[in-house]
Amino acid sequence: MKKGKGVIIGVVLVFIIVVSVISVNAGFLDFIFGEKTGDQEGELAAERGAKASVEVTGVSTPPRIVHVSDVNETSNNLNPYGFQQKNLEFNFVVCSDGGPSELPPNGGTVMASFNNSANSPSVVNHVSCVKIGDLGLGAYGCSGIIPVNYSCTVGLILYYYEPGLWTINATVQDRSSNWGINNTHSFVLTTLQSWEMAPNYVNWTSISMPVAAPGIESDNDLKINLTGNYDIDDAAAPSRPLAVNATNLTGQTQPTFIITGSDFAAREGVSGCIAGRTQLDQHDFVDIIPFNIDHATSTQTIPASEYIGFCLTPVSGLPAQEYVSSQDWVIRAF
Repeated sequence: MKKGKGVIIGVVLVFIIVVSVISVNAGFLDFIFGEKTGDQEGELAAERGAKASVEVTGVSTPPRIVHVSDVNETSNNLNPYGFQQKNLEFNFVVCSDGGPSELPPNGGTVMASFNNSANSPSVVNHVSCVKIGDLGLGAYGCSGIIPVNYSCTVGLILYYYEPGLWTINATVQDRSSNWGINNTHSFVLTTLQSWEMAPNYVNWTSISMPVAAPGIESDNDLKINLTGNYDIDDAAAPSRPLAVNATNLTGQTQPTFIITGSDFAAREGVSGCIAGRTQLDQHDFVDIIPFNIDHATSTQTIPASEYIGFCLTPVSGLPAQEYVSSQDWVIRAF
């Protein structure tokens, strides 16, 4: 009897030990079978880990613009001339750690512009540049690299832009979207005193005697176009007004009769006979005040301008005939 009880007790102990081992080592079973036990009621794991990587090819350092040439003018001073645009050319040299294949025209962009931060208008439009060719290995300090030479042409409308110091902005973008900029080079746009007049005559027709006050306006006015970057300005210091030297008009049939230069007046605008006119003086320059043309009012297609109107002031006793100036009237500015 005692022997049988011992067997039963041994079985019970073994069961308890096995159950305890299974309960304590639930995590061990997870490791063995790859699943959660215990309270998860046999559910599979909902999360897994994975590494992500992206490899970007190209050059990480930006291109370097190591040289910018002068514009195509001696002494790097640009002398403007009249009503026109001048195309200015210059070169610049670029080094890229990726070599020429990393630079335009293989990809990216190359541009240039001019900038004058002190005045307005201050920026000349960006223009595209073209590759001239590759240079020798290590040229312009590009150690171990073949640099690339580019040529740029920028149009400058000379009556439109301000005189003074202008900066050359050279810009390049490589195939990897890195930008290189050089704005260390400059040139001087000098001052130009230039203007044009149209037409080249002043005319009165069908005048009846006597000429009553305030006078008779001319059939046409003179248009003064400012074709330089220097203003006509009577208020400037020093003053640079517009002046007229009117000579006598002599009768073509009876030359003993004349209309003197002092019988005329002039005024800024298209009405020479209204208030504010300036009486002229024969054979002498007379400043027309006020008279001002500001070149900053020019557009990129039309220069700044102003009219000057003329008036034949009251005269009498002249016989009917044509009267013509023996010498041209002279218009002077600056």
